[in-house]
Amino acid sequence: MMTLMIHTALGALIITYLCAQSAAAQDPPAPFKELEGKLRKARTVQAVITGVRTVEIHQAGVKTATNVIELRTEFFSEMDGKSRIVHQFGAVNDASPDKLEVVNDGAALRAFYKGQQAPSPPEWTRQEIPSGWRDAILRYLAVGRASAIVVPSFSSVNKPRDGPNEFNGAALRFKMSVDKAGPPAAERAGERDAQVIAYDWTDAMAAREIKVTANVWTDTKTGLPFKRSHRYSLDVENLRLEVSEEESLESFRLDDPIDAGVFVVPKGK
Repeated sequence: MMTLMIHTALGALIITYLCAQSAAAQDPPAPFKELEGKLRKARTVQAVITGVRTVEIHQAGVKTATNVIELRTEFFSEMDGKSRIVHQFGAVNDASPDKLEVVNDGAALRAFYKGQQAPSPPEWTRQEIPSGWRDAILRYLAVGRASAIVVPSFSSVNKPRDGPNEFNGAALRFKMSVDKAGPPAAERAGERDAQVIAYDWTDAMAAREIKVTANVWTDTKTGLPFKRSHRYSLDVENLRLEVSEEESLESFRLDDPIDAGVFVVPKGK
């Protein structure tokens, strides 16, 4: 229960308030801009991101607990807009982790929690999907936390208006921006020649802004990231959460064919 509460508080799951990320971000500095451009030009993008989130819980200035959550995100995107993002999270060695999916099969965008279609609303039609949807999820893949790609998501009060990327009702201001980035530094990482970049970025989720300190390791040969770390703090009611996340970006592939079945919504969902 504590794992689910903390994951919810961190913005990685809002069951009844699921919304798609819309692009309202500033242009990132190089080399992030170069990577983002490479992802946008790719016919297909596939990645598996595994990671561990460690949360130190403080109350009245005293650390009261430490919570460790295992994360796994599967990411598929085609240039025509189809996408599938599957995010799993749970305690270490959890045999049945929680599962959140966002699927765009070309006809509609739907969210699912534990295999059941999320309530509120059932879906966005193709005409209602913000035009910046693909750019937004690729930006999070390039810069941000993988677990944040699928959340927050959509609710009935946040369907787009007439213009792209505009929402009704609640104060949703989705944006993420790289605030500062240091120069790339050469580093040997296992068998790879890599560049590591230290950077600060802001993740604005609804009315809450998270200031994140991060590092990313990029393969010199492919130009694709293979490891990231993030550090940030979050106040939730009377608790102070000190969070660290370590991500490994596995199976990062561009322009490889994606089986059409990946984007099919199973019957009964």
